[in-house]
Amino acid sequence: IGLDEASARLGLVHRASRAADPAGLVRLPAQTFLDLDLALAFLGHLALRMRLSNLLDQRTVDLIGYPLPGRAYHGLLETTW
Repeated sequence: IGLDEASARLGLVHRASRAADPAGLVRLPAQTFLDLDLALAFLGHLALRMRLSNLLDQRTVDLIGYPLPGRAYHGLLETTW
């Protein structure tokens, strides 16, 4: 298939528990995220990129404490000329 380059990256991000309000009455729990990025470049001008977010499917919340979706998959096919 004319593979020119392949790369993989595994990322780990940890957030400690934190206050959700200025008074510190509501605490958000600690969060750990594990992400995987894969990239393949082939035929000199095509690239396929994939990202798997939150591999551990941890429960996550935003800044105010609302729940966010768990595991997510993203893909991209790009070309240059």
